[in-house]
Amino acid sequence: MHVVNSTILITSWRSCETIDPAAPVDDSMSNGWRCVRLSGPRWEKTRYCALCRKAVPGLDHHCTWLQTCIGKVNYAQFFTVACTGTVQFVLQVVYAALCLLWLHYHPFDAGIFGYVVESCLVVCLVMSVPCMFMYFVLVSFHLWLMVLGYGTYEWMLRRRKEQRAKLEAKKQKKHTATGEIISTSTQVVSMSVVKDSPAVIKVTDVKLEERDRELTVL
Repeated sequence: MHVVNSTILITSWRSCETIDPAAPVDDSMSNGWRCVRLSGPRWEKTRYCALCRKAVPGLDHHCTWLQTCIGKVNYAQFFTVACTGTVQFVLQVVYAALCLLWLHYHPFDAGIFGYVVESCLVVCLVMSVPCMFMYFVLVSFHLWLMVLGYGTYEWMLRRRKEQRAKLEAKKQKKHTATGEIISTSTQVVSMSVVKDSPAVIKVTDVKLEERDRELTVL
């Protein structure tokens, strides 16, 4: 199983790297890769990759690991690499863990090289576990995109648009709150000015004088 999985992994990796992602699908792979043909609105758009300087049909993203664009012509190979890579590291983790358990319960059966083998297995686990999780996250992300119905590039554009909308809404809310505070402060100042104005004081003095006259008459 390990040999078969490794063979598929290497074959798909080589095909994904060597094929030109900008080439028309019908010219490069008329029957698809391993009879896998991609169809749908997601794969009909041709986008330009600034890193590769190519117009790629069905551009999904630019893979820095493979140093190539992933589009309609090589996405099947890329997804195969992700799946087989996940299986590869899961197998390595399981095999290494089982061997360590065996060495733990049979320390004398391993002979004089037991500690060397155990050290190699520990190193294998330390390297394989993070890679297993990274591949698992990669496969899960692309499965989620398949359910949503759009690719990585479109997902990034949608996410950027949502973040921009949230930022604009936050700025608008802050601007509205600031305007309300300024309006309230202006009203308070206006009321204070009117209350303390000379006209109001003068009217108040006149009323007091009239009241004093009435009391004098009485």
